[in-house]
Amino acid sequence: MSKAIQVLVLEDVAADVVRINHELRRGGINFRSKRVDTREEFLHELQHNPPDVILSDHGLPSFDGFTALAIVKDRCPDVPFIFVTSASGEQTTIERFKSGAADCVLKERLSDLVPAVEQALREAQERARRRETDEVLREKEQRFRMVMEGIKDYAIFMLDPQGRVTFWNAGAEWIYSWRADEVMGRNFTMFYEDEDRAEGKPKSNLKAAAAEGRFTEEAWRVGKGRKKFLANVVITALRNGGGRLRGFTQVTRDVSGRKRAEEELRKSEALKSFILETASDAIVLIDRDGKIQEWNPAAAKIFGYPRERALGRSPDDLIVPPRIWEIYHDGLTDYLMTGVGSLIGRPVELTLRRADGSEFPAELSISRDLTDDPPRCTAIIRDITERKKTEAALRESEERYRTLVETVSDYAIYMLNPEGLVTTWNAGAERTMGYSAEEILGKPLAVFFPPEDVEHGVPAHLLKLAELEGRAVYDGWRVRKDGGRIWLQGFITALRDENGKLRGFSKIARDITQQRKAEEKIRQLNEQLEQRVLERTAQLQAANEELEAFSYSVSHDLRAPLLRINGFVDILQNEGAPKLDDKDRRYFQTIAEGARQMSHLIDALLDFSRMGRAEMRRAKVDVARLVEEARRELQPEIEGRDIEWHIGDLPPARGDPLMLRQALINLLSNALKYTRSRHPAKIEVGAKIENQETVYFVRDNGVGFDMKYAGKLFGVFQRMHPVREFEGLGIGLANVQRILHRHGGRIWAESAVDQGATFYFTIPDQPEGGSK
Repeated sequence: MSKAIQVLVLEDVAADVVRINHELRRGGINFRSKRVDTREEFLHELQHNPPDVILSDHGLPSFDGFTALAIVKDRCPDVPFIFVTSASGEQTTIERFKSGAADCVLKERLSDLVPAVEQALREAQERARRRETDEVLREKEQRFRMVMEGIKDYAIFMLDPQGRVTFWNAGAEWIYSWRADEVMGRNFTMFYEDEDRAEGKPKSNLKAAAAEGRFTEEAWRVGKGRKKFLANVVITALRNGGGRLRGFTQVTRDVSGRKRAEEELRKSEALKSFILETASDAIVLIDRDGKIQEWNPAAAKIFGYPRERALGRSPDDLIVPPRIWEIYHDGLTDYLMTGVGSLIGRPVELTLRRADGSEFPAELSISRDLTDDPPRCTAIIRDITERKKTEAALRESEERYRTLVETVSDYAIYMLNPEGLVTTWNAGAERTMGYSAEEILGKPLAVFFPPEDVEHGVPAHLLKLAELEGRAVYDGWRVRKDGGRIWLQGFITALRDENGKLRGFSKIARDITQQRKAEEKIRQLNEQLEQRVLERTAQLQAANEELEAFSYSVSHDLRAPLLRINGFVDILQNEGAPKLDDKDRRYFQTIAEGARQMSHLIDALLDFSRMGRAEMRRAKVDVARLVEEARRELQPEIEGRDIEWHIGDLPPARGDPLMLRQALINLLSNALKYTRSRHPAKIEVGAKIENQETVYFVRDNGVGFDMKYAGKLFGVFQRMHPVREFEGLGIGLANVQRILHRHGGRIWAESAVDQGATFYFTIPDQPEGGSK
């Protein structure tokens, strides 16, 4: 052993001590020993000359070994205690080990002493090493937890193998808005959209992370209150030493505002490039021997040495001028050996040199990497020449800013010290609040608040909120110098130095009293408008009820005379048949047909009226299926006809299935009617995307119509062709238009005489159950 160990021998027989020392030397142990035989001497040595190992006889005239062992276990439990005694016996040996002795050696067998001492020292060193390792692990774990829990820009949480949350940091609470007690133990699928959960994305993401070790994506996530945000997600699998899956860590960053940030970054690119150039620091990593381990690009640029030439060399060989080498070397050596020194904890200015021999003023700061063993240090070097230029530019900019602030008159801009006392006051503040700078400087913020707010501690609360959150936004009444009250909108921002210490507050406020009065007027007008809407709605409901009653009355009052006309016509035809000639029969037939036509018109009008009042029930509708149902219902009109059908790809829509089915029946019936003279008739039903909406169409090769009459196309009883050529009541297309308008859609047509017609319509997607 290179270092002499301290041996404390508790023995009253000097000859036995000589034998013990002889045995230790013979065993090759480098040691210094001290003999004591009283309690007072023993305690003195423990306090003033702590030993590396203690050798004790079992019994002494004034002191016994068991008492000495108890003292050692209480005061220096890490020091090995070995009994060297003549006493023997199994029970005595057991008691020694129960008391905590490292070993027991009989004086008759001192050849066992050296192995016992070496073994005890190894065990003591191993215990010390384990304690040191455990302490480092505890410190690292504590630092990790403190760092993780304190990070607010990143949501960091841990999952068990089934995806349940086991750790939740402050950033996760900040980004997702859930507190830890609201999510602990719950499955992380709660952070996914409903569609993603339905597709099984959470499970597949964990599976990918488990298989590859890491899974990353940029996708939408959901916070508390179903708030959506675009997130950058990294899921990492955690495994034990045997490769067994222990769980996962997930790091989430809200990147919703990244696009805006990128645009702002682009706008200020020139200024930021200048700042980055002046703030570029050389970073040099130095090992315990004072050799360079790392040399970043900024160091190569500043000093002119490429990285490969710098690695492994001493900094004083490269960058330190000879005249200050001794100062630099002493400071660095002291730091590397002790971890403290004049260069630690503060930047120092000194002169350094480049590869070409030129010298320049620089700022040097050194920090130690406490996690490395042996320790290393990092030197950060900045060229002060450029910084001075930057500082001059900043002073000029600050002067311009101060001039700008002092001349702004529409905004009250002023500063407060950490205690909330006014320290600056611009022209806008004087104009808004009525105080001159001389009158208000040094006064507390509370002077601007109404008495009731001061009583409730509002000014102090706003300052505390700004201090904790960085910013406090407020709207409220404030008091001018003349006692008048104005409504201010503004915010208070906490100002901190580079070390995070509160330097004071800035406050910007704007008088929006007139705006608030206008908003109050608008609110009153809105209330009046809502009342009018309620009244008009009630009137409209009453009108609809009257219209429904009128429709029923018209139906009843018109049907009654029609029934009488039909009845008398039947009587005259049956009873007066022998007396009627052909001309009379034609007259009666014309009357009967007119009455039937009138009955059909009444039914059509009632259907048209009901269509406007019927309740809509929206659902997902298979348009292709509705077309097939309409064709089946129109089969009597199709039979015996030569018709070529072309049914295209029809996307589903959302609407009332019964109403849309009736609209398609009317459109297809219209196409069948006006292609009756075509052989073959061609009818096409399809859809296309225009301006990000689906447009359906029904096209035929029928007789068509003149587009100059298109304005009459969807009117009630409006016809493009005489009844003698094409039957019909002139209500079908009006009904189609009403159905589509109730869905929020449109319908229009394109045609030319004898060249067919195409009817286009849209069905906007609206929530289920909605109606117009």
